[in-house]
Amino acid sequence: YGWPEGEVPMLQFDRPFRCTMCCCCCLLNPQEMSVKDVTTQTPLGGTKMEWSCPMTVCPYRRFAIFDSFATKEFEVEVPLACWDGCRNCCAPSCFNPVLVMPIKVAGSGEEVGALESHWPGCNIRGVCGAGMANNNYAVNFPPQANAEQKARILSALHLVDLCFFERRSNQK
Repeated sequence: YGWPEGEVPMLQFDRPFRCTMCCCCCLLNPQEMSVKDVTTQTPLGGTKMEWSCPMTVCPYRRFAIFDSFATKEFEVEVPLACWDGCRNCCAPSCFNPVLVMPIKVAGSGEEVGALESHWPGCNIRGVCGAGMANNNYAVNFPPQANAEQKARILSALHLVDLCFFERRSNQK
C-alpha cells in the first residue's frame, strides 16, 4: 500500500464504490466509509451519508458516525450556502477561511466538536485550485472521546473530504 518497509499502519479506511443518486425523498447507494484496527483486524465502525426529505430543499448534508455495533454515536452536518446562518457562506475561501462542520451527539443534537476545513491561502493551491486543492483540516474531537471514537470521526473527515473537496481539475 505504499508503506515504508517494516512499517505497519494502525488504521485501515475502506470506502466501497457507490454510485449515489437522489431519488425523490430517498438516497440510493449512500456513500459510506468503515475503519478497522489493522493490528487486531477489529472493525471499529464508520460513517454513512444520511438523507431525508428536507435535505432536498435545505442546503446541508448529514453524515452519521456509527460504532462497530451499528449504533449511531455522532452526526456531522456539512452546511452548504447559508444553512447555518451564513457563518460558512463562501468557506473555505479568501472571503471566509474556515468551513466549520459541527460534530453533534446523535439524538440530543448537542455540539461536542467540529471538523474544520481551512483555506490554504493566497497561493497556487488556494487560488488556482479554487478551493478544490484544500486539504488543510483541523479536528476538534469531543473532550471525552476515546481512541476508537476518534478513529470513527476521522472516517467521517475522510468521507466528507472525498464527497466535497476531492475533485481533479478535469472534473466539471
